[in-house]
Amino acid sequence: MAPFAITAAKRMGLKPVPYLLAVATASNIGSVASITGNPQNMLIGSYSGIHYRDFLAHLGPVAIAGLFLDWLVLWLLCTRNAPPAQRAADPPERRIEAASLLKPGS
Repeated sequence: MAPFAITAAKRMGLKPVPYLLAVATASNIGSVASITGNPQNMLIGSYSGIHYRDFLAHLGPVAIAGLFLDWLVLWLLCTRNAPPAQRAADPPERRIEAASLLKPGS
């Protein structure tokens, strides 16, 4: 996701750092919600015998609350002292040749 976040931010004329922080923190926070999300959860799930759905039902709300707090903190940090947003320029039109879309013969 990091290369995608960098490319998208640059194309929109935005700084990529807030988006990279969001990707990194949200992936860690979101991993709380499932047994396969991180190694600690795998150990808990395998030794306790908790089913996947039960694990999600108990820790899903915790992950959602954590993701909201993550958004709030990043929003507060990244919008403080930020200049007003500028509208990104429309990307230039590219001509695509139909022949380049065809699969080459074997």
